[in-house]
Amino acid sequence: MKTALGICALLVALTPPAMAQQQSALDSPGAFVQRFYNSYVKREAPRWGRTVQIRRGLFEPSLSAALQAEAAAQAKAKGEIVGLDFDPFLGSQDPGEAFTVRRVTDLADGARVEVHDQAFPGKPMVLVDVVPRGGSWVINNIRYPRTSSDLRALLNTAKQNRQRR
Repeated sequence: MKTALGICALLVALTPPAMAQQQSALDSPGAFVQRFYNSYVKREAPRWGRTVQIRRGLFEPSLSAALQAEAAAQAKAKGEIVGLDFDPFLGSQDPGEAFTVRRVTDLADGARVEVHDQAFPGKPMVLVDVVPRGGSWVINNIRYPRTSSDLRALLNTAKQNRQRR
């Protein structure tokens, strides 16, 4: 009995560092964002509204709700551009085909991940802010360094414009 307890105690003592190393390797902010972009752009025509609908757990809840409201408004406005007139995840109307994470910066509550369109060297296309939630990362905001704007601000403006109509 004492031997079994000793072995269990030894396993418990050794397990947390190994699990922490494995989790940090699998769940780094850069790896999370790269997996998201690999999955998103592998489809022939990425549709951000559908992605938010079926993968809402990848987004901070208030961002997910704002994106869903924007997608619903766009679906109602057939033939008319309302709100976002570009792909908010790719930061462009005519994005390239491959996106690469190049730099991750720690923030007080998460991380900021640079995503580069391989077809356009220079500044990153987007900066993806991620925060930890439930043992993983979620997208909290997307910043557009080429225009000095961000997704949350654009969604808020689009919502205000819809309310004025």
